Amino acid sequence: MFVNDKGWAQCVGDEGVRGMAYFIERLDKLNQRFLQEAVAVLVISFHRDLAFLNRTDEQLIKAIAPTFRREQMYVAIENDKVIGLAVYSTSKAYSQVISLRHAIRSFGIWKGYLCWISMNRKPIRLADDQCYIEDVATHPEHRRKGVAHALMNVLMQDVNNMEYVLEVVDTNDAAISVYTDLGFHKYHAVKENKHVQKTLGYSERQYMKRAT
Repeated sequence: MFVNDKGWAQCVGDEGVRGMAYFIERLDKLNQRFLQEAVAVLVISFHRDLAFLNRTDEQLIKAIAPTFRREQMYVAIENDKVIGLAVYSTSKAYSQVISLRHAIRSFGIWKGYLCWISMNRKPIRLADDQCYIEDVATHPEHRRKGVAHALMNVLMQDVNNMEYVLEVVDTNDAAISVYTDLGFHKYHAVKENKHVQKTLGYSERQYMKRAT
C-alpha cells in the first residue's frame, strides 16, 4: 500500500485486481453518490442480519444511507465503484445517527424501534481513548484481495493514538483471520441464546482489541 499524488491510499490486492489497483479514501472527501454504493455493499454483506426488517435491498439502502456520518466511513474504490468499506465510532461520535421517527417511518413501529435501539447503543461501553470498528465489508466479487485488511490499516493510521475494539461472530473465520493478522486479540465473548443460534447460525459474539 502507498499514497499516490492525490493523497489516496493505493493498494493492489493479494491476488491482483485484474491488473487494476483499488483506492481507499474517507467518504466525506468523495462525491455523494459513493455513499449509496457503500451502503449497498453493506446491505449485501449483512443481508442475513438485516432480513428481519423485511425490506428489499433498495428500501434498506434508501433508509440506512442518510444515517451515516460520512467522515467516519472509509471506502475502497476500483473502476469508480465502491468495493468495500470500514466504519468506526468513538465515545463522542457514533458512526450512525438515526431518529426514532425516521426508523419507524422506514421500518414500522416495532421493527423501527428495534432498529433505532440497535443503532443508538453500542455492544460495549467506549472509553474516550477507544475507537470501535463496527462495520467492515467487502463486496462478494472482490473478496480475498486484501481489501478489508487495507481498509482497516488506513482507518487506524488516520484515527491514531487510540485503542481499537471490534465485535465479530465466531463463525466468521475470514474476518477473525484478518483481525488477528492486524494484531487484534480476543478479550471477551458473549454466548447467544438458542433462538439466535438457530436463526443466525452463530453461537457467540467475540470482542477483540488492539492497542496502538
